[in-house]
Amino acid sequence: EEGETVGVLLSGNDVTARLQMQEQLLNKQANLTAIIENTDESVAYLDQEFRLKVFNSRFSELQGLFFRKPPEVGQAYLELLPERLRLQLEEIFNYVMLGNKLTTEREILVDND
Repeated sequence: EEGETVGVLLSGNDVTARLQMQEQLLNKQANLTAIIENTDESVAYLDQEFRLKVFNSRFSELQGLFFRKPPEVGQAYLELLPERLRLQLEEIFNYVMLGNKLTTEREILVDND
């Protein structure tokens, strides 16, 4: 008869694997955050265009001293620097982006005037 229900169609997807992957990703992210936050060192990750992607609170604190404002995710980091320092750091970043390892220390004088 017209208007009478003659059947029901059900559809579903098993999202267990996706949820497990999301949980693993969140755990890895939490571990990475714990590692970079539990150091006295300034730590930042920049992408290939030198934009800030991740940084710890020590990096934020030091950048606040240098630039009088905290860094922001996505910010073009090298554009903030004086040209002399920008050229030095760009050379270092390019070297590391090629897969090379580097340990370095630099003294940067801050002019608070």
